[in-house]
Amino acid sequence: MSTLMTAVKAAANIPSQLKKLGKAEMAETVLTVTNGAYELMGENLDLKSEISTLKETVRAKGAELNGLKDINSRRQSLKFEHDCYWDESGFPLCSACLEKPMDPALIRMHSKGRDDGYVKCPVCKTEAWSKGRTTPSIAYCNKKFDPYAVL
Repeated sequence: MSTLMTAVKAAANIPSQLKKLGKAEMAETVLTVTNGAYELMGENLDLKSEISTLKETVRAKGAELNGLKDINSRRQSLKFEHDCYWDESGFPLCSACLEKPMDPALIRMHSKGRDDGYVKCPVCKTEAWSKGRTTPSIAYCNKKFDPYAVL
């Protein structure tokens, strides 16, 4: 590239030397060619920069595609039951996060210490009953409870 720049700079001096010899038309032609060469060098640098940017974009998209392929292959091994996906280890995964069309993710749901099957996604706050919906047992209710006593 520097050799080309040196040649172009040397070519820029040719018109002044040719004018001294009285060959003005040739000098104008050489000047036009020199200006064209400068413009082409500028376009060349712009194209190289654009190609570099496009290569980075292709690499990033390739990595994103590999991640989606990994999630999709893992998703095939999951089982959907009680509003959650279940992994091989028996942990519930958020169905809302996994089924996002643009950015699926494998997010483990948390029980927050509860043992009744209630779980919640820490990312999207989706709630589910991992053991199926449970209804409170009559045994836990106070038999002397009168809902109209406060009225």
